[in-house]
Amino acid sequence: MPLQVSSDQYLQQLISLQPPGQALPVETGRQWTKVLLGLSDELARVFNSVAAIMDAVDPFTTHELLIDWERVLGLPVSEDLAGTQELRRQAVLHRLRRRGDLTAQFIIDTAAAFGFAITITEFSPSCVGAAVCGDEMIGADASYYFEVHSPQFVINEAYVGAAVCGDPMGTIGGDGLQFLINLLKPIHKTPVFIYGA
Repeated sequence: MPLQVSSDQYLQQLISLQPPGQALPVETGRQWTKVLLGLSDELARVFNSVAAIMDAVDPFTTHELLIDWERVLGLPVSEDLAGTQELRRQAVLHRLRRRGDLTAQFIIDTAAAFGFAITITEFSPSCVGAAVCGDEMIGADASYYFEVHSPQFVINEAYVGAAVCGDPMGTIGGDGLQFLINLLKPIHKTPVFIYGA
């Protein structure tokens, strides 16, 4: 919630800033006090409007501009893909703060920070001279895929203060995990999700 300032606070500030004396009387009902009251109403309105705008553009507190943050940061903006408002906000904040490389361990650590316990299996194509008898023969396209192993049911609960109107009370499944992995993965790789592993 943005900081709110009342017109009475501005009126008191304007009165305290004026020079003392009989020329500018500050008693209630006097003409000069009415002028100051009009000024203080507008100053409070402008201050409160600016505070609301600052609240709206801050990724920690915004609701209306969250979709713009996602667009600017190159995140998926599909409402059905993204899940809850809080998960979308965490993804925006993570993208703003993230440091790391695109290794499997980085993805595992980041998923753990979001509450998902996963493992990742990466593949390399089979190569003559490196493969031995009994090795699985993997095609050349294997380096463009990786497996994400996760428990079958992921339970995401909504919390008061974090959820907004329209968010589900909770979800069971991997939608949030799939959203997160798709935003973290290298652009040239495709994740294959395996639940119950």
